[in-house]
Amino acid sequence: VEDFDHQEWITSLYTEDGTTIHALIHNEYHDPYAPICKGGDTSPANPCWYNFISSAVSRDGGYSFTQLPSPDHVAAILPYAWDPTPLKNPRTNATIPPHPYGYMTPSNIVKGKDGFYYAMIRVLLSPKDATQRGTCLMRTTDVSDPSSWKLWDGYGFNIPRVIPYPHEPSDPQQYVCAFVSNDIIGDYYGTLVYSTYLEKYVFVNAGVYPVRKNPDTCGFWYSLSDDLIHWSAPQLMRSAPLGFPPCIENIGPGVIREAYPSLIDHTSPDRSFQTIGKTAYLYFMRNNGVQIERYLDRDLLRAPITFEKEEI
Repeated sequence: VEDFDHQEWITSLYTEDGTTIHALIHNEYHDPYAPICKGGDTSPANPCWYNFISSAVSRDGGYSFTQLPSPDHVAAILPYAWDPTPLKNPRTNATIPPHPYGYMTPSNIVKGKDGFYYAMIRVLLSPKDATQRGTCLMRTTDVSDPSSWKLWDGYGFNIPRVIPYPHEPSDPQQYVCAFVSNDIIGDYYGTLVYSTYLEKYVFVNAGVYPVRKNPDTCGFWYSLSDDLIHWSAPQLMRSAPLGFPPCIENIGPGVIREAYPSLIDHTSPDRSFQTIGKTAYLYFMRNNGVQIERYLDRDLLRAPITFEKEEI
């Protein structure tokens, strides 16, 4: 684990000049050694999964990215080391792998009204309890320095990066982030923009929330916030099959999943498309095919979105 060089996906980009591009990365470790895991397999097919956020930078407009030497490229990580202890299935008593856990899928980076740079991350806290999950917020004054990101602790951005290798801190709990609006937005990951029309931050995600008499409505949603901490109830933009229960209905021949929604306003004056106006496009990915080897057969789609202020 401690080389911090595993399965990486760039999920967050920020640039001010179009040449230097800073990235936050979803970094997955899949244990190929523990007996309960899938031996010799470091791919996502291995259910033993420990996650953290790493970083990279491009100096050539995104054609290539480089990283600081390990572990300096780590931006956010749980203060707990990887724990491959097997669990017992409570229904069958069978031995099963631990639950996935860690800091995951950072949103894009948004420069706040206060001059700080912000990103939201999905958090699965425990390999033993899958219900301990939510969304956290982190910020920095310097996107070029991975060690400068600090996490929200419920009162302020007071949690520094603490890497649990070679040793966990003596009191790791004090370095665990506090969830934001956990009872409202849950642990669904997504993207951030600022709406100049609504004068609010907008969080876009793929999730399951109640709508009228349907408690399990699946689709793409947005929530609003003044401060990135307190979020409004999600509003549905588009129903979608998300590939997990109860959202697994096919919407057409061979279509199995839609994911990764984001709002982009092509008229935004910002190089990173941090802002949207009254109109924008909802971009998302569609998976095609039903065989595992075809999961990378994907289409990029978009739909126009118009916001209207509610009359009071």
